[in-house]
Amino acid sequence: MGLQKLRQRRKILYQQEIPASWSRLKPFHQSVKMIERHGDSIMSYCNSSNKVSPGLVEGINNKVCVIQRRVCGIKDREYLKLKILSSFLP
Repeated sequence: MGLQKLRQRRKILYQQEIPASWSRLKPFHQSVKMIERHGDSIMSYCNSSNKVSPGLVEGINNKVCVIQRRVCGIKDREYLKLKILSSFLP
């Protein structure tokens, strides 16, 4: 995606904030704050060159949590790192 398109999307995203911030409803204010906090992350997700499926990330996170549960009590971080890396081998 070109820089021009990214700027256009960012402009559209932040233009939605202005009317919502004028509202007296609390959910609108919360959504404006969320967009202010996470606007850059939202824009980077819209960039097609670096999309990673959230399901893939959750699967990797779950696998790492299971490995950490299995090797509880292990003090060697390098060993834990090797266990995590070896679990992704075919």
